[in-house]
Amino acid sequence: MKMFIGNQLIGTIKPKEKSYDIWDSKLTGFILRINPNGSMVYRCEYARGKRITLGKTSILTPAQARDRAREILADVVKGNQPGNKRAKGYTLMEFIDKEYEPWRHANRKRAKEDIYRLKTKFADDFGGELLADISPLLVDRWRSKRIAQELQ
Repeated sequence: MKMFIGNQLIGTIKPKEKSYDIWDSKLTGFILRINPNGSMVYRCEYARGKRITLGKTSILTPAQARDRAREILADVVKGNQPGNKRAKGYTLMEFIDKEYEPWRHANRKRAKEDIYRLKTKFADDFGGELLADISPLLVDRWRSKRIAQELQ
């Protein structure tokens, strides 16, 4: 069911025997979940079948929840998935040194050459970047710049 999620709707909505969702008519992916016990939570669907709970209606206003949903959806467009906490701590070079290089040596024959190539191609542009900050858009811009340099 699609309706505008606002204070008026929250004040009049009634629980049913099973949980159900109301999708916002203004912001795609913004959802109000109504549970059988009467509790309601805001949710955001950022990809097909991938949802994150934003908070209870008793804590957040519809406007606050909608703003948070917009932030999450914008981050997804930039290539950052919600809840990707592990990636936020590593820079690209730290990840290569601590995680990828040991795995590569254990599982591939030419690991030494591969790691060398990886570090020399990406170190200058992405070496100090946090993994969470390296988005598809950033990589695409880097790739376009390299192609333009090769054509000159």
